Parts: sequence; C-alpha cells; structure tokens
Amino acid sequence: MPRGSKGRHDPDVIFIRLSALGDVAMTLPFVYEICRQNPSGRFLFVTTPFPSKLFIDKPANLRTVVFRKKEDRTIPFALRLHKMARRAEVVDLHAIPRTRWITLVLRLLGHHVTTLDKPREARRRLLGRRFEPEVPRSLYVPRMTQLYRETLGRARFPYDGEAKSLGKAETEKKIGLALFARHEGKMLLPTQEEELVALLSQNFPDFEIMLYGANETYELERRRELATPYSNVLVADHATFEDEMHEISSLACMVSMDSANQHIARFLGVPVVSLWMQTHPAAGFLPFGMTEEDCIGTDLECRPCSVYGNKPCRRRDWACKHRLDLGSVIERIKAVLEG
Repeated sequence: MPRGSKGRHDPDVIFIRLSALGDVAMTLPFVYEICRQNPSGRFLFVTTPFPSKLFIDKPANLRTVVFRKKEDRTIPFALRLHKMARRAEVVDLHAIPRTRWITLVLRLLGHHVTTLDKPREARRRLLGRRFEPEVPRSLYVPRMTQLYRETLGRARFPYDGEAKSLGKAETEKKIGLALFARHEGKMLLPTQEEELVALLSQNFPDFEIMLYGANETYELERRRELATPYSNVLVADHATFEDEMHEISSLACMVSMDSANQHIARFLGVPVVSLWMQTHPAAGFLPFGMTEEDCIGTDLECRPCSVYGNKPCRRRDWACKHRLDLGSVIERIKAVLEG
C-alpha cells in the first residue's frame, strides 16, 4: 500500500506516553505534525497531569486525556478510552507495564496497537563499555526521537515521517538557564552553578539571564541566591507553566542540564546548549533537531555510567562534573547566537 494511504482517511488515534516530561516533549513535534497532516482525524494523547501542560497551541483535532496514577485503575481507564474512540488506532510510545496492560485491554476490544520497541540491550552494551574515554559510534543507542518516528511510521494512519518544532516567538535578548534536574548525576556542583551564572552575566551583559526551575522552596530560594549579585540575572517566576513556556519560546538560547528543559526548548524551536555529566547523548536522549556540537561534557572511561543520571558515582569523585569546562559552554553559546 503506498505511503500516506494507510488505514482510513479520517483516522481516530490514541497516543499513550505517560511520562517523563522530557519524553512527552520529544513526541510532540511528531504528534502535532500527524494531526496537521490528518485534519479530519480525531486524536487523543494520554499522559499524566503535569506533562499535559506541555500541550500549548495544539492542533484543534488533538485532545489530551489525563491518567492519574493514584486514582485511575488500568482496566476501567482502558474501557473509558474505548468508549471515547471505539475504532481508534492505538500507539504506545512508552512501553512500560502500565501502558502494556492498557493496550492489552484495548487490543482485546478490537483496537490495533503499535508499540515502541525500547533499545534495552543497546543501552546495556553502552553502559558496559570500558577503557575508552570517547564513546565509539558503534555503541551509540538509536535516538529516542528516531524511535518515536519509526513507531509512528509503523502505525496504520497516514504519516509521511515529518516533524516540526512548534515555532518560536519573536526572539528577545534573553538567555535561559535551567540548572536543576531530577537526579544528582545530571546537576552541576553548587560552586559550578555560581561560576556559570557569573560567566553568563559577565559575557552577555546586554542579555537578561533568566533562571528557570520549579517554584518549590529549595529551587526558588537557590535561584534567588544565584541572581542576587547580578543586575542582569533574573528569576523566572510565572504563575502558570503555560506562561513559562511562552517566555521560553522567546529566548535567544536555552542553557540546560540533560533535563526536560532542553526538550521543551527544542519543541518550542529555541536553540539549546546542554550540559551532560553522568549521562551522555550516546544513550539516545539527544533532543529533537539538536546536534552533539551543542552538548558539553567530558570524555571519561566510565561515562556514561547511567542512562538517567540516577546512579552513584563509580569513581566516587564525580570527575564528570569537576572536569567540565564551563568556559566551553560560553564559547558554544556565542557560536549559537552568532549562527
């Protein structure tokens, strides 16, 4: 069957990706484009409450359905999805036990299901390497963005494989800095945070340096502490996540750890320079439309020692942090701004 003619002309589709925030953001350039290419179709995206806030300026034919892990039981939730779209194609972009149970019920009810094939063995080979400071290309794990594209391409609805960022707002003289991440292995040392803020303030005096993070007590207080010595460093403090995303869309550049912020910024079309400590782009989590040139890290025999940044340091000295050259971050930002 020719590409673009698969299935019915007006498809009903259920996408499922419950978490994490960055992974949901990575799917959106593809999902939004599929909705645009099938304007008469109806699309549901199932996710958890916080990631559902990512869906700004979404296509009119796309609706989010929130799964609440503590409240929703798997089988009743799957039955509810079936009632909402009885003949829908189902695409599981998460492939965890909970989504497999949901899709099993939907398959028994007659839905065709396409499931993401996670590269678990390739990740094990990558983490098991030794003796080479530079990761050989032969051990690179397929990018998640490519796996999402391939999974969606196997599903039974018209899709030509294209994906686009949302399209950024008019650029302002602002550089974003998102210092926080979920796990210690993805975060700078406190002294490095202070050094990086100082370098940004000094090297880009005509820019506002916007510090992003959750409005939880520690992150908010830490951002205020870091911003205090500098007149051009400001704390981003928005009433809603949607407001924050609209501001991020206007940034000239986002500087982020290996965290959800880089994926959100790329979805919004913003250039990103990201810092990688315990993790590595070779594990497959390079953001949509981004190259390794914009990823700053240190080659070490033990790196990466974790895919998600949630493991203890094997060396017990966090060399991946201490040896990080923050000056190279500034040089890369300059190259991005000039480009």
